[in-house]
Amino acid sequence: MRMTTVAMFTAVAMMTACGGPRVPDAANLLPFGFLDVPASGASVARVTRVAGWALDDGTIRRVDVYVDGRFAGSTSTGLARPDLPPALPNVAGAASGGWEIAIDLGEGTAPKQILAQAVDDTGATRDLGPVVVTVAAQ
Repeated sequence: MRMTTVAMFTAVAMMTACGGPRVPDAANLLPFGFLDVPASGASVARVTRVAGWALDDGTIRRVDVYVDGRFAGSTSTGLARPDLPPALPNVAGAASGGWEIAIDLGEGTAPKQILAQAVDDTGATRDLGPVVVTVAAQ
């Protein structure tokens, strides 16, 4: 019983010191977007370009990319996407919502799953993808 009380006190003290638990903002819309490149089923080089677009009602802080569940790198939006404003005329920043990054898919030719995750300025996230690719034999 004493151990449980100590553990609960410690957890409350840590949350208080860290500003308390983060409560999601119900008014905040989740980021949205798409992982365009590579296409699912593609055969790609070991180091390959991953690209797409991400938008939000606020701003996109970053786009994180994962390979088989492991972090592979981060990038930011800001690349020109002239295809987006006609499709999303009421979304601010659509013309520059593009992102890209080169990632290393690692050894072997087994299928690899690539997942991107858009993160907005409040920390809200949305998964983009996944796509499954194979690494071409070198």
